Amino acid sequence: ILAELLSTFRLYLWDNNTHVVHLQS
Repeated sequence: ILAELLSTFRLYLWDNNTHVVHLQS
């Protein structure tokens, strides 16, 4: 389950590079 969540999160960040900065801010 954790691996799947990480995979989805990674895909989300990869698909939305702009969101990465927003999340890290």
